[in-house]
Amino acid sequence: DPVLLTIGVASSVHFVESWRTGLAEGLDPVAAADRARRRQRAPLLLATGTTMVGLLSMATSRTPAVVDFGIRAAFGIALLHALLFVLLPRWLAVQRPLAIPTAGDAAGRWFHWLITRRTALSAGAVAVSVLAFAGLPRLAADNDPLDLLPPREPCLVAFDELAAHLGGVEVFHVLVPPESPATDLTRLLPFLGGLQTLPGIVGPAGPLLRGADGALAAPVLLAPGGSAEREQLFDGIERAASVLGLDGTAPVGSAVQIARDSQRLLAGLAGSTVLAIVLLGVGICIGLRSVRLGIVGIVPMVVACAWIYGAIAWLEHPVSVATAMIGCTMLGLIVDNALHLLHSYRHARSGLSPARAAVASLAAVGRPVWVSSFLLIVGFSAAATSRLSSTVEFALLACSTIAVAAFGCLVLLPLLLVAAPDRPGVADAV
Repeated sequence: DPVLLTIGVASSVHFVESWRTGLAEGLDPVAAADRARRRQRAPLLLATGTTMVGLLSMATSRTPAVVDFGIRAAFGIALLHALLFVLLPRWLAVQRPLAIPTAGDAAGRWFHWLITRRTALSAGAVAVSVLAFAGLPRLAADNDPLDLLPPREPCLVAFDELAAHLGGVEVFHVLVPPESPATDLTRLLPFLGGLQTLPGIVGPAGPLLRGADGALAAPVLLAPGGSAEREQLFDGIERAASVLGLDGTAPVGSAVQIARDSQRLLAGLAGSTVLAIVLLGVGICIGLRSVRLGIVGIVPMVVACAWIYGAIAWLEHPVSVATAMIGCTMLGLIVDNALHLLHSYRHARSGLSPARAAVASLAAVGRPVWVSSFLLIVGFSAAATSRLSSTVEFALLACSTIAVAAFGCLVLLPLLLVAAPDRPGVADAV
């Protein structure tokens, strides 16, 4: 609900700004609301579609919580878009007209500031991007559910005290299928004895269990540790069993599943993010009917996600479920402001040079871009008051991504638009 509420308010900003522009041109509130609905239909529909694409790409993840969030949020966004066009025009139509400050002069000054410093800004952005992409291979995952709890949560404190007293609390089983040679205890017991020397294992956790079909299960006590280290431990046990000819012998249990979900989390993060980038790029190209604008529009947003994940990697902060959802969630969301800017630029470009068209688009949508970005940051920062560390982490990363994306939209995107004009030979006069 907080995600949908925040996105809904941010989407409304562009609609309200278009309505205020109509009022400034002398239209009454009803006519201004009707014109805003017509003018915002295409960019808001495209923005909603790209947001849904980013969220639905999470369905490729093998982590159920990520899939559930993506699907529910995507359909919530669709409902939000429908209500926006049904309710907001009727509400604006009965509002009192307000004095409308012009944004044209401010947009011209901002663009002039960008142009005079474009070398430094471009060089800085390239340097940070290279550093961020270089750090991406360092990303590691840790999927320990206990890390979600506050440090002084009573059950977590009790868990830590018990683990300190016993050496460990969590148990996994070494499962031996009935057809495996390891059902011969003369082969299994030396193997289990060798496991006790491995780091991360405290010792046996109970008697050997035998099933009705002849399968065996040996409970083993785990020392406290992260899922990344445990994944290596369990993989090593499987390799050792295979080398010794104990076919089918493998570690099983919830601790094993949680540890191996960490690697799936990284694979799902990479796969869903790449899928989202491809689908968003294709969608923008089709929506704007321009391959060039589609590529230009997606570049700052990809850079924003790369900067965030690069920072996570260089800080050696493990990827969690919350972290894994940031890329696709934010890609679909932060591209919305870029779409509004590009849509306005495309229409202004018909009779203007790239630079003048960029100024015109900044004058038209620059204010709603920074206002909506500010509202998104405020909305997501409210989640940072949660007692669950995963929610706090998601909120802080979301706010950081939105701030970087606002920089990409208001700084990098205008520079990209004038750096590679779409119509050769047109004078680029400011």
